[in-house]
Amino acid sequence: MASLQTFGPLNPPPARREAKLSVNSGARLPDIQFALDDFIGAPAEIIEGVSVKFHPAHQTIITAKLTRNPTMNDRAKLSAAFNKIEDHYEFSEQGILSFISYGIPYFERLPGGMRGALVSAHMPRLLEDPRRYALEEAVPAPTDVHRSNPGISKPRYNIPVRITNDDMTFVFRSDHADHIIDVIEWLGGSNRLAGKPIESPGLESLIIFTSSMVSFVGKGITTQIARQNNLPFAPFMPPDAPIWSGFTCQQTENSSGPAEICTYLGNDTARFTTAQSGDYFDNAGAMHLSHTFLDMMHWYGVNPDGTLDPNGAYFQKVQRMHRSTPPPSEGNEDQYTDGGGTPWLPLVFQGQDDALNHARGIGTPDGERRMGHVAAMHRLGRANDRNNTPLHIRMDSPGWDNIDSPDGNNHPKMQFIVFTPT
Repeated sequence: MASLQTFGPLNPPPARREAKLSVNSGARLPDIQFALDDFIGAPAEIIEGVSVKFHPAHQTIITAKLTRNPTMNDRAKLSAAFNKIEDHYEFSEQGILSFISYGIPYFERLPGGMRGALVSAHMPRLLEDPRRYALEEAVPAPTDVHRSNPGISKPRYNIPVRITNDDMTFVFRSDHADHIIDVIEWLGGSNRLAGKPIESPGLESLIIFTSSMVSFVGKGITTQIARQNNLPFAPFMPPDAPIWSGFTCQQTENSSGPAEICTYLGNDTARFTTAQSGDYFDNAGAMHLSHTFLDMMHWYGVNPDGTLDPNGAYFQKVQRMHRSTPPPSEGNEDQYTDGGGTPWLPLVFQGQDDALNHARGIGTPDGERRMGHVAAMHRLGRANDRNNTPLHIRMDSPGWDNIDSPDGNNHPKMQFIVFTPT
C-alpha cells in the first residue's frame, strides 16, 4: 500500500479519450478476461513517429494461497465480492480493471489433481502433442541463476530464480492508485468500499496474500524515481522513457495480438490446442507472471568506480533491446547522457530468423554475435500468416520494491505479465 501511496502523486492519470466500450452504457464484461483494450480510453500518441498507447497508470499484482480446498460456497462468495467491486467502480481505467488467474497448485487441489479425471476431461491439450496440457508450470531458463545451471552467475545480483506455488493471482489496474488501495483494503476486511460502509466478503479464512507487486506506467516516472533516490545510473536514463531500460514497450502497431488468438480456442489465424467452442476453458489462456530483478548499473554501463563501460553506450543497448540487423538508431554523439538516444523506436518484425542471424553475426555491425531482445521474442511470438500476427498480449510495467532484495532496499523491477495461447 505504501508504494501505491508513493507513486500515486508521481504518476497522475493521463488525459484519455472516452473508451470504445462501457459497462455503464450497456456493454457486457468481456468473456476473455484480458480483452481489455476497448474498455481503456487510450491516450494514443505519436511520439517521434511511433504510435504509443499507455496502459492504466497503476497496476497491483497480488499472489495468494488457499488455506484449504475451496467449496462451492467459497466460489459464490468470491464471485459476489467481484460483482460488488464492479457495482461500485466502473470497469475501466477510471475505475478498476480486475482479473483472476489460477496456478497449477490450485488445480492440484481438485479431485485427482492435474492428472485426475476432472482436470483431464476439461484441460485443453497441445495439438502437436496431445499428451501435454496447454497449461504447464514455468521452468528455470538456461541463463537463470539456479541449481540446474551451476555455471551461471551475474555481475552483481546472484538471486536464484524461484518458481512459486501460489494458488491464485489477483490483478488490479487503474489510473487512480486510491481506487486500487480501497479495493484491496475492502477485500482484506475494511468494510468500506468507494466511500460507503459495505461489509467485506470475509475471505480472510480462505485466502492468504503472499506478495503484492506494485507497478506503474507513465512517461518518465522511472527516471523520476531514479533521480529522487540518487541512483548512480539516473543521469544516463532518458528523461521521458516509460521503463527502466530507457526504451518504450507501450506500442500499438503490430505489437500485441487480438485477444482471441491468445486463448486456448485460438482464432482463424492460429490454433494450438484441442479446445473447442463451448468448452469450459475455451476463452481461457495461459498467463505468465515474472517478478524480474533488474541490474540497471550493468545495463547503463556504470562500473563500481563510477567509470562508464562501453557496453552501456546507446548503440550497444539499442542492439540488445531491439536488433543488430541493422540497429534501428545510432543514437546521439554523447552516447550516455540522458540515455544517449531516443527511447521511441518502432518494433519492427524482420522474420523469425532475425535472432539466428544475430547469433551468427550475419548483418550485424563488425560481424559481432549478439541477440536482440525484440528479435529473439519474434522467433516464437508471431503467427505464420501474412501479417505475422503477434501471439501474445503483454501487461508488463516497471516496479520499485524490496521483494527478493539481497540488501533489503528497493530495487528496479519489471512486473512482467504476458498472455499466450499455451
